[in-house]
Amino acid sequence: DAPIALELLGVSGNAARENTKAVVDELKRIGASTRIFAQSLEEMSGALNAVLENSRPTGPTATALARGEVLRDFVVNIAANPTPFLEKEGVQVQHRTMEQTPAEHHFFTDDQREAIFQAQTYQRNLHARQHDADITTLVMRQRRGRQNSDIFNARFVVMTRNGLLAQVVRKSCIEMGLLTRSQIPPIVHRRVLATAMWLRTGLGANELDVPKRMLLASCERVLAVRRGVVEAVQKATEALGDEEKVRQLNLLIQQDRSTQMLMDKTLGAASVVTKDNLPQLFDEMLHPYLEEERQRGKEAAKAEKQRGEQKARKLREKLDTEKRKAEETAAELKKNLEEDKSVIEALCHDVSKHLSSRRKWRWAISAALAVIFILPSLFSPSPVTIGIAVIFNALLALLTLTGNKLIGVTTDSEAALAALRAEAKSRRLDTKMNRFEVQWAKTRFSVQHSPKRSPDDLFSNSDVSGGGA
Repeated sequence: DAPIALELLGVSGNAARENTKAVVDELKRIGASTRIFAQSLEEMSGALNAVLENSRPTGPTATALARGEVLRDFVVNIAANPTPFLEKEGVQVQHRTMEQTPAEHHFFTDDQREAIFQAQTYQRNLHARQHDADITTLVMRQRRGRQNSDIFNARFVVMTRNGLLAQVVRKSCIEMGLLTRSQIPPIVHRRVLATAMWLRTGLGANELDVPKRMLLASCERVLAVRRGVVEAVQKATEALGDEEKVRQLNLLIQQDRSTQMLMDKTLGAASVVTKDNLPQLFDEMLHPYLEEERQRGKEAAKAEKQRGEQKARKLREKLDTEKRKAEETAAELKKNLEEDKSVIEALCHDVSKHLSSRRKWRWAISAALAVIFILPSLFSPSPVTIGIAVIFNALLALLTLTGNKLIGVTTDSEAALAALRAEAKSRRLDTKMNRFEVQWAKTRFSVQHSPKRSPDDLFSNSDVSGGGA
């Protein structure tokens, strides 16, 4: 299993390496092949990276780093690729997947694998549950239904230091009818294998006292989880009268890493546990899982941030597109407005020209009338002509005094705008003309933009600024 492979490589400390190496070397000496599944390599790298990236690392590797028993660079290299280091120790990597060797699947089905996965209720890490279910399945399929009560004839076993995993797998296989109580399960605890090897081979030692010490040392992590310490913590927790704390403790002592952390902090001594340091012990037992939750929280926040950035980027792109469309529409409207203005200016020019022609005719008529009434009085000053001239002059004087005129020689604003309106209607340009301010300046029209004004105001006489046309 991955934790034992880490011990073999020395990243869990010198003592752990010496104890594990003795077992692995003896396995190879008696002809066994030591392998590790590729799935376990990922678990090894994940465990080491968690220690390297954690500001408060715990566990064997963290302790070995703190003691200077292993270099950080060495841990980094193994985390990156543990394969060459394992091969140097004589452990080959076995690459197998759930889809391979279909002929073996009926020896351990996908449903049975799912049962192993579901049985690991103590394990909160889904990746770890997946890994343990996978290696159990692969070992059972490699056995091809051949089970044995002798561990050396079981053909394939996984050595682990997780006693709870070994118990759960054994119990599940028995309940599914795959094993009897006397047969070897697919996953065995290291102490079981070490004990069997010591009894059969002496672990290659000439004197049995040395293997005894080594056997106890290799099982130290398990033996250190002493019931007395756990009971002391339970009593101290119950004394607080907090049912929630009691419930939390019952859950924590089912977790392998939490109980191991408890042993690390108490050094296996029940007398260390007091009501004063109980909160600290709780915090240390919770710390591994809190770190996982924090890591999951960081990953979730990172994913949410990426989704937010992606959403904001799409929104910016949409806004840019809408802005570009609005600018294009505004430019098109401006262009159309300028074209309409040119049309209205041309219309005003035509109407101005027509009104100018009418004014010229009025001047000519006025001059003709003046000649008609003046010349007779000059060449034939008879009483009749003089009377007519007097009457005409009196009429003109009266019109002048009253502000009226006989023949108008100018065009007032109302008449000019009325003529422009009529011409626009005849040309069907009245809609376009409603978009502009039009004024009559004695002899010409002035046109300027005024989109906000109503059609009734377009022919206003008020002063406006703007270019004339």
